[in-house]
Amino acid sequence: MAHPIGWRSLLSGVSGKRAAVAKLSRRSRIARAHATTSPLVGASRAVRRIDEFLIGVPDPSQDGPASRRHVANRFLILAGLGLVASNTFAAIEMVVMVRLVMTGGELSVWGMVDTSNVPVIIASVVGALLIGGSLSAYLVYPQLMWFTKAVAASPVRRRSIQMMPLQQAGAALVTWTTGAVIYIPFGLGGTAVEFVVFGSAFLMAGTSAGCLTYLLVERVSRPIVAIAMRDGVLAGSLLGVRERLLAVWIVFSAVPLLGIIAINVGRATGWLPENRYVLDAPTVVLATFCLLGGIRATFLVSRSITDPLREIRVGMEEVQVAHTYPVLDVYDSSELGILQQGFNDMVSGLAEREQIRELFERHVGDGVAKLAMERGDGFHGENTFVGVLFVDIQGSTRLAEREAPDTVAAILNSFFAIVADVVDRHSGFINKFEGDAALAIFGAPSTVDDPAGAALAAARDLHSELEVLRPLRFSIGVSAGVVFAGNIGATTRYEYTVVGDAVNESARLSEAAKSVRSHVLASGSALAASEVEEGEWHSIGSLVLRGRAEPTKLYTVALAKDSEEWNLRTLVEGALKIPATVLGLRPRR
Repeated sequence: MAHPIGWRSLLSGVSGKRAAVAKLSRRSRIARAHATTSPLVGASRAVRRIDEFLIGVPDPSQDGPASRRHVANRFLILAGLGLVASNTFAAIEMVVMVRLVMTGGELSVWGMVDTSNVPVIIASVVGALLIGGSLSAYLVYPQLMWFTKAVAASPVRRRSIQMMPLQQAGAALVTWTTGAVIYIPFGLGGTAVEFVVFGSAFLMAGTSAGCLTYLLVERVSRPIVAIAMRDGVLAGSLLGVRERLLAVWIVFSAVPLLGIIAINVGRATGWLPENRYVLDAPTVVLATFCLLGGIRATFLVSRSITDPLREIRVGMEEVQVAHTYPVLDVYDSSELGILQQGFNDMVSGLAEREQIRELFERHVGDGVAKLAMERGDGFHGENTFVGVLFVDIQGSTRLAEREAPDTVAAILNSFFAIVADVVDRHSGFINKFEGDAALAIFGAPSTVDDPAGAALAAARDLHSELEVLRPLRFSIGVSAGVVFAGNIGATTRYEYTVVGDAVNESARLSEAAKSVRSHVLASGSALAASEVEEGEWHSIGSLVLRGRAEPTKLYTVALAKDSEEWNLRTLVEGALKIPATVLGLRPRR
């Protein structure tokens, strides 16, 4: 369908300007949010960048097989490096401690390894790596295969993903147990003391390696767990915060202390050689290893606790300051994961409530919505003085016949957008949209210092701002008076509205304004109630409006002063079919 008046280009220009204003407003809000964020967020930016690089979770919009393969490869690299480092460190601890205990504190590089035991050592290391590595790969392979396919996770799969840290810790224990089973029977001399010392050493090293393995895998597997839990519910914690702290205490406090006690008991019973030096090297070295290992474990445990709490704190600040509703990644299998999920549920409820509130405000206006929240349900209302503005489109019937329905709807939306903006700027309230017309109230439900002046000023602004929708013509009527403002309807369905003579008068003035050059008419009651607007309007006489018995004083905007008398006579003689003598006018000869 042809559009000779260029509605589409006109409407796109209007909507483009408004979109730019909205975009600027959104950017300003975000900038203010970043500017007012607490120092907690700024101080943790560097750590967050490192974590994002190493264990960042892909955005849901970019989630796919390619991104998941990248995450899986990153997991394998980080987990592999971490496991090699933790097990190597545990092995060094074990060898050094055994050497110090068995020699009475003497430690030499050349005597660290008995050359006759090299084949047994190699066999134990290779056997441990084969069995432990195979078990580790067997446990993690199905999870990574599922992950790289980018398919939805079942409840069983989610549980298996959450179990990965525990499974890998178990694999680490199996690795050290295998090494002990191979080395102790074939690499020792067969004495009970050696069996006890080496058995205790393997137990301590395996426990330490298993604990570190759990903490490392739990950290580097966060992206996989987070993606698996996106559509799931965390039923309960697998290993709580208390259990984690207890495990760290056992490995790096209880076990080393028991080792120190065992060393002293062994010396006292003659099972172990006495210390040859003033400094008790085994005790000092064991305490040093305990200190260093405790630092590593405490760092990992503290991060596993503080990271979720920090993210929740940052999320709360985003809700409070930026008024956004972030969704946290649920990657922790402890009570912290339940807390993360609870935060997401809370934010989802807040977002839904905010959406309902915004929809409610869009349907009834923010003033009415606020009033309803304050007063609750019921038929509340009162008599109050308000300014009333009625504006409608001229020739809307012909427009609907000539244009496509979607074009008519776009025109109406642009028209109402301008009206709503002007009314809101003057602290008014749009009571209703009626087809091609709008009724605006000033002074209810929110009070205004000068209701009549606000309505008159809004009419003048509309007179100029609606020019962007030319060649459409509009007519505006303004009145003021006491009305009833409150809820009208039934107990099951009612709405906030205004009832009174001023409302009817504004509609009649809008109808009469169609034949006035300015297309804007205000009643004498409106001008009498506002001294501020007197200089912006001038009188053009009186007229008995349709359905009324007494004449109404008419005023129009000062910008359209020329030739108003002719337009008023045309209005009287042509549009309303009322004799011109009502106004005391005589036709020109």
